[in-house]
Amino acid sequence: MRTQPPDDGAAGWNAGAAVDAVKSLDLVDVAFAAEVSADRTSFVLDRFRGARTTHLKGLTSAVSSGLGGKCISIRRPVVVGDYTAARGITHEHDRPVSAEGLRSLFAVPVVRDGAVRRLVYGAARSPLVFGDRFLDMAVTTARNATAVPLPAPEPQSQPLSVHDVQELFAGLREIAHELPDRGLRELDVLAKVAIGCDNAEVANRLDLTVETVRSYLKSIMCKFGCHNRTATVYQARRAGLLP
Repeated sequence: MRTQPPDDGAAGWNAGAAVDAVKSLDLVDVAFAAEVSADRTSFVLDRFRGARTTHLKGLTSAVSSGLGGKCISIRRPVVVGDYTAARGITHEHDRPVSAEGLRSLFAVPVVRDGAVRRLVYGAARSPLVFGDRFLDMAVTTARNATAVPLPAPEPQSQPLSVHDVQELFAGLREIAHELPDRGLRELDVLAKVAIGCDNAEVANRLDLTVETVRSYLKSIMCKFGCHNRTATVYQARRAGLLP
């Protein structure tokens, strides 16, 4: 973990370090960040690494627009294999994105106090698939680049409201065509665990076997480097994968 003091962003998030870290990943040609305005109506792109033009620098978007807007809305990472052809996002910014030569993009939310304060983007100049394992690595890389100390884990998972659960699964359905099924099902299982379901309840609600639920939980705990359900839910929330 880098030790330089935070230089900007929400709650001490070191945006510059996070962008540098994402840019260092294989497949990423360009990395940049965005800061959500105080009134949460817009966000501005900044801190570019690897850009060839200035078409995207300083671009201001409404929080309902584009890949970033979707990321803010569902509070989880979003990925598209071919930006200009992607479904499920608006396309107000196709021209500057194309001018920079970007094809495949992902956006990672920085969630503080239950709201997205910043975004970190990675992009490639060729159409490719950023799979769920790569996206997990990008989330971890961006998170670990900050100098903000991790708070103590929550003693138990915090139940979600009915509205939050409905929003969570609506978002998962929207991005189902962009992410591999295994990764989605693992998030489905973890989301049920986050609202207090045991393995049998999760299996019943998702029409899975208990053995499959255990397998998915083991897989996602391994991805986060955690050894129990509570820690995994906590880390998933910090990464923006759960509300």
